[in-house]
Amino acid sequence: MRALRIAVVGVLTACSIGGRAAAVLAPPPPPSELAQFDYFLGNWQCEGWDAASVLGPAHKTRTMLTFEHELGRQWVGMHWSEQRTDVNPDPWALENAFGYEAGKKRFVYVSRDNTGMLAWGTSRGWDGATLTIDGEYDAEAGQRAAFRDTYVKRGDGTFDFVTETWTGGKWSTDADLKCRKAP
Repeated sequence: MRALRIAVVGVLTACSIGGRAAAVLAPPPPPSELAQFDYFLGNWQCEGWDAASVLGPAHKTRTMLTFEHELGRQWVGMHWSEQRTDVNPDPWALENAFGYEAGKKRFVYVSRDNTGMLAWGTSRGWDGATLTIDGEYDAEAGQRAAFRDTYVKRGDGTFDFVTETWTGGKWSTDADLKCRKAP
């Protein structure tokens, strides 16, 4: 009988410790601040233009953007794919992710594209109808370059997007899109 009581106490103790360990090892809840990106969730159709780049000359573009929660809702991913056309035979494709760095109370951004570029940046979040991301990317010859992405809400279901690069002591526009929520 004593052996049975010891075994039961051992099992209950193990369950109690296991329960606490599971609670300690649980992933953190998604940052509530990411709700600022809920506006973007879903599919968007965009039209605009891209400046000349390693992908080809300047051209008009049609682009599909998809925003979705990723990795346990810890990130909002954006998938960017331009339509292939005669004037855009090598369309730009990107995978971006927006997260929140609680310790520094700022949004973080990482991006990679089909040219091999890696970019990273930060944002304070929405300022009225404008969301700006400032950051850097690895440019040619191992140099770093500054960029600025600006999203401007134009109403329910529409926004403008402009990405710029700091070159020659001034900002130059790399892409300018008008986006609307896809049906």
